[in-house]
Amino acid sequence: MKSVLVVGDNFQLIVADVDGNGRDDVIWNRPATTSDYVWLTDGSGRFISRKLAIPAGYQVLAGNVDGDAADDLILYSRTASSATVLFGAGWAELVERSYPLSGSYQPFVADVPNNGRDEVYWYAPGGGPDRWSRWSFDRSVLTTDAGLGGTQQPVVGAFSTGGGDGILWYGTGTLSDWIWWQ
Repeated sequence: MKSVLVVGDNFQLIVADVDGNGRDDVIWNRPATTSDYVWLTDGSGRFISRKLAIPAGYQVLAGNVDGDAADDLILYSRTASSATVLFGAGWAELVERSYPLSGSYQPFVADVPNNGRDEVYWYAPGGGPDRWSRWSFDRSVLTTDAGLGGTQQPVVGAFSTGGGDGILWYGTGTLSDWIWWQ
């Protein structure tokens, strides 16, 4: 059976298993508004739609930062004084927590230590103060200086057989490329 779903606006689509059932769900984020949705996959080719209010102007990242079965949504705005995590749970009953953070970042998610929990790297290209956030199973967070530096563009992928993610730092033009992996 094929599901035909029609949405008549400009949405950013994020794929993540926010209910932790082992099947990917679709988050429909309309960045200029708070009219957002999560479509939960029911396993039979159908989706169950739920309203979701992501603040206007926020960037949405997906990752499993607390190491449970459900993916989490990380919300970031360059104009806010905090980052917000919507922790995934059964039937997308998202638990919201905010953490202090200020600065202009190009954030990305990776599990470089290969510990089963994604980390958020708050990269400030061009020499700004880079940060690195790591969550515990109890959803507490430790954010420290990362000292990434440079102007390269991060590309996350599974580049080694050791598990976890690696980060390819791509340098345009004559800039050097380099890679991190576990």
